Amino acid sequence: MKTILNILIVILLAALLYVLIYPQYEENKVQQVRIACDSSIALVVYFVAQDTGFFQKEKIEPIFVFYQNPNEGLEKVFKNECDVGIFPWLAVFDYLKNKKETLMVFTSYEFQSGITVDAIIVNQKKLKLKEKITFPLLNKKKFGVPFGYLAIAQEILQKSGVDVKTVTFYEGSFGEIYDKFLKGELDAGLFIEPYRSLLIKDGYYVLFEGPLPKIYLPSYPGYALGFSKDFFNKKRRLCAKIKRLTDGAIAIVNKDAKYARKVYKKHFQFSAEDVRLPDIQKTGVMNKGAIISLFRKIYNEEPDTTTLFAKPYQLQL
Repeated sequence: MKTILNILIVILLAALLYVLIYPQYEENKVQQVRIACDSSIALVVYFVAQDTGFFQKEKIEPIFVFYQNPNEGLEKVFKNECDVGIFPWLAVFDYLKNKKETLMVFTSYEFQSGITVDAIIVNQKKLKLKEKITFPLLNKKKFGVPFGYLAIAQEILQKSGVDVKTVTFYEGSFGEIYDKFLKGELDAGLFIEPYRSLLIKDGYYVLFEGPLPKIYLPSYPGYALGFSKDFFNKKRRLCAKIKRLTDGAIAIVNKDAKYARKVYKKHFQFSAEDVRLPDIQKTGVMNKGAIISLFRKIYNEEPDTTTLFAKPYQLQL
């Protein structure tokens, strides 16, 4: 009996030590975080976080998982193949509307009309146009559109006097559209940074600056950054760390755009001196009104925001 009691005491002590020590062990262990992303300017936040040591300070090793189609990236997040992701709000809305799943968004990127990050650009070198380039000249032409932007691009062109029924639209990733444009396979397209700046630098014609905030919706919500509810429920403390380092990187990007461009250029190895940065908004200052307005404009109904926006208190350490 005494032997059994001693064994029980040892087991209880071991369990107590485990309870006390294991959280500390987990806290000090480097954890990998898989980030679903594309090659747009939105990724600048995490490049800055990496360059400034924010990831290292939080004992996080970032793994960048690049997607071609944002729907594929979202699938990876909801299947726990990625932990956090940066996606066009349009893709997030599509999941919310049609699959009843949503990210818990804690950062939003807004396209504003003052400093535009999007443009409709025409390949005047291919078309060999001598007359003034106007929207109706896009009739019967090939137009490139990033994944998810087709309906919006069609509405923008139609409002601008283009007969969209005559236009051949090509949907692809940012990089695909850019490459096809340079190869002369597209006559025009909707381009978002950094591709906007790259094409302008190469001398291509800007037909319209900032169509998303100027024609479609003021203060246009461009990107959402968040994680799945399942990941949040399982790793709340890690989510809080991700949010903290993200906020720190955002503060640096907003304060020193020149440095942010330099870091971005280092990762993508192309000229980025003139790349423009969107307005990046932290959890507490996200323009929820504009986000809800965009959803309402597309679907003519109110979005379910129960878990769409992460609440600041949920992400406190």
